[in-house]
Amino acid sequence: MNTQFHNDLASNKKIDKVFHAFGHSIPVAKDGRRLWPSKFKRDMANKLEIGELTVTQIAKTCNMPQWKVQQWKRENAPNSAAKPLLSHKP
Repeated sequence: MNTQFHNDLASNKKIDKVFHAFGHSIPVAKDGRRLWPSKFKRDMANKLEIGELTVTQIAKTCNMPQWKVQQWKRENAPNSAAKPLLSHKP
């Protein structure tokens, strides 16, 4: 995680602690929400794409629902713009 980013948030008293997963530091807000950095989401999408990790592994480690990991995968896929959602047109 960018140290400057973490220091800015910490100085504003928005960060309570840091959660570590897959070599990343994820800031945790005072209310307990984890503030997932874009770089973390991209890295997880990449690891899913190359088969290094599974959706289940990420969801369990990060204590989050699998649908959220799937959403990151769709949003951060290398060619996400080139992969339109399937339509049900006859």
